[in-house]
Amino acid sequence: MKPTVLAAFALGFALVASTPAQAEEAFGAVTAAPLVRGGQAVYGLMGYPSVRAGFRQGYSLFEVGAELGFDWVATDFFATATGRRTLYDRGGLNVSVDARLGGFASAGARWADTANRSGGGVRFEIGSSLAYRVSSPVSLVAFLKVPTEIPLNDGGSVRVLGLIGGGAEFALSREYFLAINAAVGPDFRSRVLQTTRLSVEAMAGFGYRVF
Repeated sequence: MKPTVLAAFALGFALVASTPAQAEEAFGAVTAAPLVRGGQAVYGLMGYPSVRAGFRQGYSLFEVGAELGFDWVATDFFATATGRRTLYDRGGLNVSVDARLGGFASAGARWADTANRSGGGVRFEIGSSLAYRVSSPVSLVAFLKVPTEIPLNDGGSVRVLGLIGGGAEFALSREYFLAINAAVGPDFRSRVLQTTRLSVEAMAGFGYRVF
């Protein structure tokens, strides 16, 4: 094979490997299925009980990212690395396993929740998401997630939530997306205080699809 042919083949392979997601695949930026290879998105979420901002980068069958947030009820600041892995993807239906790992710092303010305690520690989350592409502008989402906080100080409380919920993501254009979701489940805390209560989450988000 001539050098020019080899060079052309190598260039073509490199272009294919680095090409961002195609326009017809570029759906979702906030909560929908893991981004396809080359997909990038930034997003923000606001509601009860937190505000969040994040970045997503898609690879083949999985995505990685990062998220910053503030839980104004628990007065928690948190930062996590995020990851999602596709388990099933066919006919508009995508099922993934989701994970987050990072840290938190709590001011311990009790104006909204008397069970709050100050401190900091490790924050991680495991869960699963199901996304179904109803049509070009809409994707329905159902999810289960278990956020957990483990304090590294003596005065803090271990906190474990089990949330199940759902929502939808709408395409406002090829680049901009709107998402809404809600969830409910138990909120368990132990160590200094031991309490179990009902936790409710209602969020609205806006995202920009870079690629």
